[in-house]
Amino acid sequence: MLDNVINLNGVVQAKSVYQHNGEVIISGDPSAGVVNVAANIDVSGKKTHQTGGTVDITGYNILLNPSTLIDASGDAGGGSINVGGNLHGAGPLPNANAVVMMPGATLNANAITTGNGGQVVVWSNNYTNVLGSLFSMGGSQGGNGGLIETSSHQILLADGVTINTNAP
Repeated sequence: MLDNVINLNGVVQAKSVYQHNGEVIISGDPSAGVVNVAANIDVSGKKTHQTGGTVDITGYNILLNPSTLIDASGDAGGGSINVGGNLHGAGPLPNANAVVMMPGATLNANAITTGNGGQVVVWSNNYTNVLGSLFSMGGSQGGNGGLIETSSHQILLADGVTINTNAP
């Protein structure tokens, strides 16, 4: 049983440096177990002309606890956050069976100054319940809002979710 559980607490950082974006991959067993995330994961690029990095969280069942903050924001454009799979579950990341994002959990792929918001995906094959906050806003001095997908091949619940893709 313990081989099928990943518990991530605390702070994980892989900040952007110049043109190289940070990347964090949390990968659990795609056929069993739980990936339990209660952490601050920072792949932001907040210095001038930096973009946000990438966070990929995969596993059979994924839980984003209330204390989870994933920051892929960037001065010149938002990064990418994939929880449970890629956009529309179309790979190459393995798709989760179920994903639950608790109230208080936040996924941020904003552009800060210029550029477009990034991409945020919360996907599962069977059950997705999104109760947290997802952001992919355009830069304050120009840029478009990004893309946010919350979906499931079977069941999607998103009552109480906060989503913002605003842009000036």
